Amino acid sequence: MKSLIVDAALIPHEEATLGGAQSSNLREIIENLRTPKLKAWLSKAQALEGTTLSEESLNTPLEEGIRLCLADSSHATQISSGFSGHAHALALRSLPKETAQASALEGWALISLCHWHVNSGQVFMLRSEPLDEQGSEMLREELSPFFAQVGISLFKHMPGVWLAKSELFQALPTANLSRAMGQEVEPWLVGNTFAFPKERTHQSQSLKRLQSEVQMLLYQHPINQGRIAPLNSIWFSDTGTSYLDAAQVHWLSRTPQPTQLESSSTNSIWISEHLNAARNQGDWRDWAQTLERMDADLFAELNTGGFERLIFCGSHSTKVWGNRPKHGLAGMLLTLKASVFSRSPLSSVFHEN
Repeated sequence: MKSLIVDAALIPHEEATLGGAQSSNLREIIENLRTPKLKAWLSKAQALEGTTLSEESLNTPLEEGIRLCLADSSHATQISSGFSGHAHALALRSLPKETAQASALEGWALISLCHWHVNSGQVFMLRSEPLDEQGSEMLREELSPFFAQVGISLFKHMPGVWLAKSELFQALPTANLSRAMGQEVEPWLVGNTFAFPKERTHQSQSLKRLQSEVQMLLYQHPINQGRIAPLNSIWFSDTGTSYLDAAQVHWLSRTPQPTQLESSSTNSIWISEHLNAARNQGDWRDWAQTLERMDADLFAELNTGGFERLIFCGSHSTKVWGNRPKHGLAGMLLTLKASVFSRSPLSSVFHEN
């Protein structure tokens, strides 16, 4: 089954119910959305069971969406256990093959520069101003020897985020950065998370020591000159070794060509992160405009049979739709449901449960 996963497509419940001008503007933006191709497909689709992540979940809804698409239960279990292998999947995409192919004893991780804010004796993860590519590369070169001392190799990925390879990341449960954002850091630290396996304690202790050392190096570092929220720590996430390339995961930067869809495996997964930037900035008008552009091209593939399943991801849950049965009682019931949906507002599709 060819699946399309759209990250940041669901509006968090707290955003939609804040009240006041912001909530009113958001409702108006959603009600004025023009996505006819998406609506046409959804009117004929079958709503399938999505997921709502628990407060203890280490993963993001995007990782949960990928898990729902995996046919191999062992690979799905790996993702749900907190070692998604996302970093390795990115390495396989962006690094030379001989670099990205890890041995059986090695895993991968994303290492993100971040800002920790101390308030009343508690430490919270807060957003910081973005780091430019030059500053990120300068810092990576400066810090690489310290990481190398514990067997970690650092590779360029994007400003403020590096790919890292080490046996320390093999089957190591870690919390995604977005799970800790805006919250107290302590419960989400590597080794502190819910039901962390004791056999991984050595790995987590090594990483915590490295984390403390980097914090001291970043204290009063020139990179933070003029910053309101200084980069004063690092975060380990997206750990493990990926099986996602075997499932033929495609990270979309543009609309897939029909020949690409036809030649991809029957169990291929296509992932859109086009909405992430606008969602992270809270710019819902830009979010809506991006969604309308996606409707003009990407969602058109739904109606031509390019995709058979659609998954929308939010801040803590997923919504799933699939092609409905064409015949039998189930098909008749879904036809009736579709006629009802066609008269209902599309805005409900974009709200988290």
